[in-house]
Amino acid sequence: MKDFVRPRWLFQSLRAIKAAEPSSNQPKCEWLPLLLSLFAVLPLAAQQASPNSKAMRDAATCPVEQLRVERLPDMNVPRSGHAAFWLNGELTVFGGHTSGFVPTPTAEYFRDGQWHLMPMPYSHDDGLVLPLSNGKVLLAGGHSEPLGIGQTFSVAFYDPASHTFDGFGCLDTKRALMGGVETDSGRVLISGNWYHDDDIECFDGNKSFSLVKEPAVPRTMPYLLHVAPDDVVIFSGQDTHGARHDSVVADRLKGDPFRIPLFDTWHPLSFDGPHNEDYFQTDDYTYLLPVCNDSGHIGIAKMRGTTFTLLPTAAPIPTTDGQDSIHYGLPVVDRQRQRYHLSGSNWKDRLYVLNVDYSREPAPIVLYRSATPLPPLSTVVPVLSPEGDIIVTGGIPSDNFHPHATAYRLVLQPEHPGSASAGFPWLTLLALLAVAVLLAYIIYKYKVPPSPPVEEAPLSPPEGGTIDPALETIEAPSGAVGGASPSGAVGGASLLQRIRQLMEQEQLYLNSELTIADLADRLGLHRNQLSDCINRQTGATFSQLVATYRVEHAKQLLRQQPDVKVSVVGSESGFANEKSFFRTFKAATGMTPTEWRAQQM
Repeated sequence: MKDFVRPRWLFQSLRAIKAAEPSSNQPKCEWLPLLLSLFAVLPLAAQQASPNSKAMRDAATCPVEQLRVERLPDMNVPRSGHAAFWLNGELTVFGGHTSGFVPTPTAEYFRDGQWHLMPMPYSHDDGLVLPLSNGKVLLAGGHSEPLGIGQTFSVAFYDPASHTFDGFGCLDTKRALMGGVETDSGRVLISGNWYHDDDIECFDGNKSFSLVKEPAVPRTMPYLLHVAPDDVVIFSGQDTHGARHDSVVADRLKGDPFRIPLFDTWHPLSFDGPHNEDYFQTDDYTYLLPVCNDSGHIGIAKMRGTTFTLLPTAAPIPTTDGQDSIHYGLPVVDRQRQRYHLSGSNWKDRLYVLNVDYSREPAPIVLYRSATPLPPLSTVVPVLSPEGDIIVTGGIPSDNFHPHATAYRLVLQPEHPGSASAGFPWLTLLALLAVAVLLAYIIYKYKVPPSPPVEEAPLSPPEGGTIDPALETIEAPSGAVGGASPSGAVGGASLLQRIRQLMEQEQLYLNSELTIADLADRLGLHRNQLSDCINRQTGATFSQLVATYRVEHAKQLLRQQPDVKVSVVGSESGFANEKSFFRTFKAATGMTPTEWRAQQM
């Protein structure tokens, strides 16, 4: 048994027990007390596990937690078909239609515990509402008549700082139920329509709208998602009359149309209201999209560049709650906490939020369900608050003639999904761990020859290196960036120190294409080791760590170079594009780069 493998911590524990033995001449039945202890522990483990045996059998079932719902003051205007965003520290809703299925040319923002009503130049019912990197909001199109009929050409800007609107332009094609995205060059691509011709047009960022090209297929409420700084993919599961596309063909701004094979069996969910890239984006050029198949199952498609795969989840996504079906709507992404929230309702008296931890695969999921009866909602427009809660506004009970004015804050607890799905209590884990230690001790003591004693080979540091006696890991010599323990474990604190030293001295974060694989290669490690160290030592991901360096570098440039354009500051700080710079900077500081610079003056 010389090849018997012993974990280092277990070997050290057993060695200590061995050293404490009173005599080598004790009777051979000395294992009897250990065995009796083993049989004493097993019933405890069984007792602790038995109440949860069903949970263990149903390990593939999505855990269900209570969704805490807080009622906010009602809006001034009941509305559906509206858009909602968190802008300049305020929850803001735009347009939609109100009672009687009539478009409403109003907007509202929530501040100091109440809603403040604002007139808009146009109604923008089911129109495009797109926050831009300059801090303003572009509003365009929408239905021209009540009952969701017709389309409009109207375009306006909204300034959250002054709460003012400016109707300034005209779309190239009148539209409703379209999508849009801002490219890194500041242009805005717009596509999609409802009961009208569809094309792809471009807003120059100032005043002008112009045709770009005809789409491969007509679409309604399409996804417009970046695959490169100035390249966008456009697709949808529906045509302009709401009929499903049997085969989903995507247009590409810089390239030819292509078919998405995954969508032959998993179809993109369609939404009743405006949405944009931020609802789905988890990282640069990476998105999570809710999908369904012909059997009614719900899944999450992962789009990375032009590659589409199905995100594996720890349990199937629930589609029913007892006798009631769950109807999922728009998602929101909490990039700071790496959580994907898919909101839904059962059209009766419950709200749901499916919480997905997309940092792991298979992704742990938890379904949060409201316990308090609520007014029925068949559409939900979610907004992520800075605290990580979800706020939903308005919606309709069963038809568009009677929308709600309600607003709710949905609080998810516990914070991390999967915490409720541990199949048995912690005491059971301790009992099973004790069993494992006892068994390992018996095997070690009676299978490994006691004489001659087996000594561990001393650790030999590399030239110029040292050994940390507490961790029994080898510290790399000064100037080296690699270094791991003989067992493959990496010294966490020392490795993090080397990571920070490398990032700060060589400013690797200024490379916009830096990946975790690049840094792992520099350190002579596997990317999983590097990722695990960063997560354990800082609680952040690799991308979040790099973003922190880039934001601090950007702050320094904003202070020292007040005349340099903000877009230049972003690129010189390592951000891949201006949109990523604005989003990351605002998430870290609560302000746009322009607002932050003005505060420093």
